[in-house]
Amino acid sequence: MLAYRLTTAAQQAHWLDSSTPTTWTDLKSYTDSQPPTPTIEGENFANFLDLCFECADYFTLTTRIESPKSDLLKMLCDCHVADFLTAEWYCQDACYADRSPRLGLRVHIFRTTNHAKQTILAATDNIFLDFSDRRLIAEDLCFFVGDELLLGTVSHEFMCYLYPQTPQILEKFAKYAIWAEESEMSNESLRISTYFDLSTLQPKTLFYDEKAGILSFSLTKPTTKILELCFDYADYFTLTTMPEKSALDGMPILAEDFVADFITDRWYSFVIHKYNPDERLRIAIFNAKGAREKILRRAVNIYLANTKISDICFFADGEMFLGTVSDPKICTFYPKSPEMLEKFRKHAVLWEQPEMASEIMKLEGV
Repeated sequence: MLAYRLTTAAQQAHWLDSSTPTTWTDLKSYTDSQPPTPTIEGENFANFLDLCFECADYFTLTTRIESPKSDLLKMLCDCHVADFLTAEWYCQDACYADRSPRLGLRVHIFRTTNHAKQTILAATDNIFLDFSDRRLIAEDLCFFVGDELLLGTVSHEFMCYLYPQTPQILEKFAKYAIWAEESEMSNESLRISTYFDLSTLQPKTLFYDEKAGILSFSLTKPTTKILELCFDYADYFTLTTMPEKSALDGMPILAEDFVADFITDRWYSFVIHKYNPDERLRIAIFNAKGAREKILRRAVNIYLANTKISDICFFADGEMFLGTVSDPKICTFYPKSPEMLEKFRKHAVLWEQPEMASEIMKLEGV
């Protein structure tokens, strides 16, 4: 199968116009005059990723065995199908000359779901996975049609090669980048089956399961739609303040929606943020239906930015389904049905966080 290298018009012209360097001086001059490394980024990357996910069945990411687990992998847990260890992978050989392993690689296989695509787009804006948040680090995004490589990248080497199965596929990818044929890279095409038997995979989809107990998800990159969804489902919500303050402190407009308040030394994620020396909080309860528009007109996100109130938690049938801490930003989602899970997933990045299951709160007697 033919290989096509990601390039640019400027880089193509540079290679065509330059003679092969034969001395160190020539090599330095050749290197210094090279155009910037080609990439796919920004809005073009979003469109390019749409096409990759449309064509491919699986994608892979790699991490070093010794590296701490990437938060990105946690965020992709619901489309994860398998891992395997290897000493070599696409354009990478982590072996010594005698073929003994030098640096091991862990390859993570995922299904190409819409949630996975949105998660990647929320985390990075370029094909080489340049993450602003170092906790998200994973490398070498590769796409596979069935078992066969469609697109291979090596992040740290800025390598990106396309292996189209038909001229029509090449034509589609040419809308988003320039691809130069490079026959010597054809033998780098690989199959997952060389390393892992895909036929052994069982369908693995993370759905809400009432028998499984409480499912808890950390929620990041929430859109403003999340706040609207919370009010769609909620009977009540709570706000947090210090014991010496009024329950309506910061939002007197909610007076007619006020239900009750109480002081406690135990609340959602209270062990993480402590307001005062005696470590107690005033929790104010409000009617969600009446307060909906008053909150939505003022808050720009789930953390109540642009308001003087904080730590909103939403309840349905007396049980919390979404809890927040405004500073530091913490948000946990406890879906009550598969439909609820899917609706929220469209507007935020979710990854399972079972250790937060114990943080779910209940309102008694409301």
